Amino acid sequence: MTLRAPWVLHVVSAGLVVNALNLARHHPLWLLGVPLGLGALVTYLRIRTVVDERGISVHRVRSSRHLAWADVAALRHRGGGALAAVTRDGEEVVLPWAEWRAPWPHDPEHAYPRSGQAIAGHARAAGYDIPLEDAAR
Repeated sequence: MTLRAPWVLHVVSAGLVVNALNLARHHPLWLLGVPLGLGALVTYLRIRTVVDERGISVHRVRSSRHLAWADVAALRHRGGGALAAVTRDGEEVVLPWAEWRAPWPHDPEHAYPRSGQAIAGHARAAGYDIPLEDAAR
């Protein structure tokens, strides 16, 4: 399971670049929109969380990190819907595009795909029981 930005954000970023280039013919100040649009496009294409039978891979713009299921102690709600993986050492690793959501209709089998319940379900399928913690309360 790969968690990425919604496709709409890719289209909007590409649209910013095209519009900035088009408007720059008449107003050179619009050229400033090109690096902004390209930066947003690169960011949305690069940042993601990959969950599979080996563990969780977190990809950021300049770095990547893999957490094996054996190294993950819990999944923690950090407030505002953000989700983090807590390692056995106590370090929190924020999971981009993953969200804290309750399953509906309150059944783990019907968990929202980006939710902590869905990620914990992948861990259970790999033989690990990863608890969910709500630290935002």
